[in-house]
Amino acid sequence: MSRILKTHTKQRMGKIKVMFPKALAACVCVAMVLVLGNMGKPDVNAAAKSKLKVKSSVKSKVIDVKGVTKLSVKGIKAGKLKFKSSSKKIAKVSKSGVVKGVKPGKATITVVSKKNKKSKGKIKIKVKNLKPSALTLNHDKLSLQEGAKETLTAKASPAGVYCPVSFSSSSPQNVTVSGKGAVSALKVGSAVITVKSKEKNASGKFITKTVAVDVTAKEAAKKPSVTPKKPADNSKKPNPSTSEDEGKLADGTWYGVAEDGKGYNFDQEGPNIVKVEISNGKIADTDIVKAVVDSGYTKGNDILKFVKGLKSTDDVEKQLNDYKGSAYDAVAGASMTARGHLSAVKNALKRSKKYDKDKIEQKVNYYDFKVRPAGNVSGETLDLSKAVFNVYLKDGKDGKGNKKVEVPYDKLGEYGIKATPAHGSKLPEVGTNFTVNFRSEESLINIPLRLQVQKAYKYCYATHVIVTYENGETQKIDLTEQDFSYTLKAKAEVTKMEIYRGETFLKEAVKQSYGWVFELKGIKTPDGFDLWGFEQYNIKVEPLQDDSPITSFDINTGNLPKSCGVGEKLNLSGLKIKATTQKGTNKEFKNWEECANAGFKAEPGNGYEFTNADVGKKTITISYKAEGGEELKKTFEIEVISKDDFIPARIDIYDDEYNLIKQITVSEEEFKNKGGRLVYPSVEIDKKYEQLWKDGKFTAGAFNKKDAQLQIKYGKKSGMFQIDFLGYKIDEEANAYAMIKFKFV
Repeated sequence: MSRILKTHTKQRMGKIKVMFPKALAACVCVAMVLVLGNMGKPDVNAAAKSKLKVKSSVKSKVIDVKGVTKLSVKGIKAGKLKFKSSSKKIAKVSKSGVVKGVKPGKATITVVSKKNKKSKGKIKIKVKNLKPSALTLNHDKLSLQEGAKETLTAKASPAGVYCPVSFSSSSPQNVTVSGKGAVSALKVGSAVITVKSKEKNASGKFITKTVAVDVTAKEAAKKPSVTPKKPADNSKKPNPSTSEDEGKLADGTWYGVAEDGKGYNFDQEGPNIVKVEISNGKIADTDIVKAVVDSGYTKGNDILKFVKGLKSTDDVEKQLNDYKGSAYDAVAGASMTARGHLSAVKNALKRSKKYDKDKIEQKVNYYDFKVRPAGNVSGETLDLSKAVFNVYLKDGKDGKGNKKVEVPYDKLGEYGIKATPAHGSKLPEVGTNFTVNFRSEESLINIPLRLQVQKAYKYCYATHVIVTYENGETQKIDLTEQDFSYTLKAKAEVTKMEIYRGETFLKEAVKQSYGWVFELKGIKTPDGFDLWGFEQYNIKVEPLQDDSPITSFDINTGNLPKSCGVGEKLNLSGLKIKATTQKGTNKEFKNWEECANAGFKAEPGNGYEFTNADVGKKTITISYKAEGGEELKKTFEIEVISKDDFIPARIDIYDDEYNLIKQITVSEEEFKNKGGRLVYPSVEIDKKYEQLWKDGKFTAGAFNKKDAQLQIKYGKKSGMFQIDFLGYKIDEEANAYAMIKFKFV
């Protein structure tokens, strides 16, 4: 039986081997016929089904009013696409695919291929009123040579928010910056560029970032030269000093004041000041007396840890100049502050060495401005009469037992402090920038004062106002050169006010809700004068006594919140009411306290706590019981939002280019069980992002279960990334939060 089966199998295999080549040839022929038959015929069904995948540069697809996102289709240039918005009142789209938010809402952008109109795609864009949460700059510090240029750029987060910025320089004589961030290094020195948002964050504050700029001397171009050989000189020469000041450190307590231009915001706030303890010829300890530092860059103070045990600051300074080393790593991003402290330590060491050499007691420990004169001067001679210094004396040797004394400009000489140029010196020409140095040769201290000569303007003032009442009677209000705002106790209804200078009529006032206003801008000044001392005068009229009942009123809710969360209380403090009495007098009540005192009532009342039953539109009624029992009413609405809408469903972590690094899903049950206090002790992130984290360049976004973006505040805290959810209160003062510890793998 087995032999029969084997034979049968062999016969079948033989047939298969013979049939396979024939079958293959037949298939190839059929395939060629099909291909040739279809050549030149377009695949109509494929074209009809072609769908474009549209991408948004803002990954959340949520943009601000005036905010933008760029749309794109992979492999197709924008010029070969046509863009159309479903609602131009919500979002407009340009020919190049840039979508701009117009007002809150949703819009669908349709993208069509110009080559094949059946090839299209759609993307939904949401427009919301976003608030900027952070600014990220392309540089946190700059080191430039004289004449060099660089450009600063700023990005606001969250992506899609509208947030223009301004740029300013603390020392325009050293470094200038244009409105577009173009930085120019003019001369050796330092400056701090401040970048400030023009939109406020969720806390109602503008966001600022600073960039420290150091300008060094331009390296001279090397020229080929031939140097003749000189005969060998075997004479003994002194070794060059390795440190700026040779000498031995005298033990004791020494104060140091930073040199001109060393430190953050030097021109406006003056020098950093430190106290240095010298023991056995080395730095034993340091303490900060005065630190001029941006609140976000306090780590620059840590530089003082690295000078303990040293005889000089040379090694630490070299690390900062070379941008490497443990000292530099500790203060990276805040080196301007660090340089200010180092300069102050260096000054203390110089003073110590001076005393060791000359044994002359330095009775002044340090000094600084108590009253700094304005930076603009005018006239023929230099006036320093407004300058007042706090001078700190050693061991209270001012004769009164005081260590600190206030010293006016004309008494500085008694303490060995000399101003150069001196008070009364002739000023240079208008437009000149110059420096006054307040120097103590004995104590090796110098405090500079930057000044600019400006034109001396001559001001003129209006002299009086004529008030005309409805009965034809007039009243005169005399004006002074010290005030522009006055109050009039009216005798009757005022119909007109006119302002004069002497006999010359200047202008008639315009009646506003808060009084009568004169605008003198644009009115020619008399000969011999440059400007009006005040371009605006305000006359507030105290209303006539009118106790007649109110007959009508209007409410102004502009200062009230448009929405509240469940658990929050109704706050009517910003409500304003304008009312008219039976006698026709207009009365204004500027807050709820004044409104309530006048007899107005609210339903629900001020302080009412919103519940889940109020979610949605809640009507607030303001009423007044008029004469005869008639009740006058006005209403407005507040959107009451469920507290659950402020619970995050996910947290997105971005890099400094707003590329998504990590997405963390948040369980609503977990959030509630933990009372809004989330802790993630080990969130794994690719190791390539570790340096960005160290540099403080992580950003974040949070979204609820409806994919609506939440208002947050984030930053580093105790080595973790803290995100505060601003709409969800866990007690009267604190917001819900998430603390994230990253593990880089």
